[in-house]
Amino acid sequence: MIVAALIVVLVSGGVVLALTVLFRCERTRGARFAGAARTRFDHTLEEFGVRTRYLYRQCAGQTLRQSLHYVFHQILTAMLRLIQRAEASVYSIVRHNKNRANRHAEGAPSAHLSALAEHKRTTKLSDAQIRQRRDEALNGG
Repeated sequence: MIVAALIVVLVSGGVVLALTVLFRCERTRGARFAGAARTRFDHTLEEFGVRTRYLYRQCAGQTLRQSLHYVFHQILTAMLRLIQRAEASVYSIVRHNKNRANRHAEGAPSAHLSALAEHKRTTKLSDAQIRQRRDEALNGG
């Protein structure tokens, strides 16, 4: 592992030294070696840079858009859970109230209902009184 790292350092140092010598020679000469090929290579590198920047912007825009959709999805999911909990609470309250009402109805009747039933028994009309009132209502009397 150390040998590989040492080789990489030596090769990159050699390349830097060779390029430094090449550029000094070009500067003193006033012209580039293999000018047409290097110009084509420079142009290709520049196009690659332009395309890379364009793709990076596209990816960054898509990533931002997708992140916003993800955040919005998380907010909606949290709201849905909140609504489900509220619905479960309401159902629990309704069920508790219904059980309580059933227990109360099964127990002793309330005083008010008892009073109504007693009043109905004491004021009940006899069969003769019912017939008499019906006949009066039919005859317009």
